[in-house]
Amino acid sequence: MRGPSGCGKSTWRKKNRPDAYVCSADFFWYNERSVREQALPLEESPYPIVYKDNDPTPYNYIFNYEYIADSHKDCRNHYIKALEDKRPCIVVDNTFTLKAHYYPYEKTAQMAGYKVTIIEFRVKTVEEIKMLAKRNQHGVPLSAIAGMACEFEPCFHATVIEIGK
Repeated sequence: MRGPSGCGKSTWRKKNRPDAYVCSADFFWYNERSVREQALPLEESPYPIVYKDNDPTPYNYIFNYEYIADSHKDCRNHYIKALEDKRPCIVVDNTFTLKAHYYPYEKTAQMAGYKVTIIEFRVKTVEEIKMLAKRNQHGVPLSAIAGMACEFEPCFHATVIEIGK
């Protein structure tokens, strides 16, 4: 799955493929809340609060651009392990703005005998970019989402999902 932050990738996946094993660079940034932060009401936490699928434990989403390569390496490692374990349905939930970002995942899955479907969320308007900036759950700023939308390379064999659907 590919598309800018806040476009609905995770929501779509939970609704349409709840059985999937999910790999995401985002998971690298999920940190269990410290004892100090657990004393604060959730709404007062200095970091966005996120929940993993089927896990009531609150996590803080703590992003540090210095470790972006590490987050993608971690995602890739989980993906390779899922392929080795022959998980029946694997979803990679990342931004993947460029073909060079998603193509290695696509090719590796095909070589492992998987049928690959690319699900793509494309931004069409400035209003959609503003909406994504407001609704993304990781605090990604408007300028970053606009950058993702501008450099996005469409995949011509993808299944395209309208933003907000």
